[in-house]
Amino acid sequence: MPVAQAIVAASFVDDTARRHAVSRTQSGGPLAATVGIPLLTASAAALHWRGAFFVLSGLALATALILWKMLCRDEAPGNGQVRLQSILAVYRPLVRHRASLTLIVAACLEHAGVWTMWTYYGAFYAQRHGFHTQQVGWVSLAAGLGVLLGQTAAGGRLGGHPGRLFLVGCVGSGPLIGLSLLLPLPVPAAVALMAAGGLMHGLIMVSTVVLLVGQSPAGRATTLTLYASAMNLGVALGAALGGLALAQAGYVGLGLCTLALPLVSAVLVWGCRPGLEKAPA
Repeated sequence: MPVAQAIVAASFVDDTARRHAVSRTQSGGPLAATVGIPLLTASAAALHWRGAFFVLSGLALATALILWKMLCRDEAPGNGQVRLQSILAVYRPLVRHRASLTLIVAACLEHAGVWTMWTYYGAFYAQRHGFHTQQVGWVSLAAGLGVLLGQTAAGGRLGGHPGRLFLVGCVGSGPLIGLSLLLPLPVPAAVALMAAGGLMHGLIMVSTVVLLVGQSPAGRATTLTLYASAMNLGVALGAALGGLALAQAGYVGLGLCTLALPLVSAVLVWGCRPGLEKAPA
């Protein structure tokens, strides 16, 4: 994903076109989860699991060949040896850039808050509402569609002020998803809140990339690779914090962690707000 985002960011000079392209590229993740998992299970039902993996491998190979034809045909090979010291050196300007580093840390915390819930939502709906596997899958579909809608919206006019969009997303994602756990709601209302929180999370994912591309002193691929690593760290932190919260305070603790961490992200970014009003073209 970071390499794809870097290619897209370098291909468009106009800020609006770049934002649209980043939004569409970013949407590949939730779209894959929303559409790909049902397709994989359907192919497994028809072809058994070995056949399903052959189908998946064939799709991956076909995609790789298409990308090779599109991206690598006219690209010259790189020169020189790749050393650890030279790899680490390219990250120094980014680590020293306060606004970009704060944004990456804040995005990591927001991601951790969301994944505190998303790691354990299946268990929550199974235990609290008596859902079976297929019904939990419908909850996943609703959440994935929410993220997809948020990313699509962030690529339009709404994304013209990505700094404000990031703040709004942080204020909305954690509280909405957290309240779906904390409040004694009927199932449709709880799922709706979770999907709305996913929409806010989608706004954050696109606005973060747009802001980093516009303000980071490091290269786009370097910046977005560090951002992607921070997101993976957020997933791990969210899963670990969620497990601790469940052990100590049950689903109430899980909901409070989900609610609090994105709000901490909003506070962190608010301090850098003058530099995040609007990413330059």
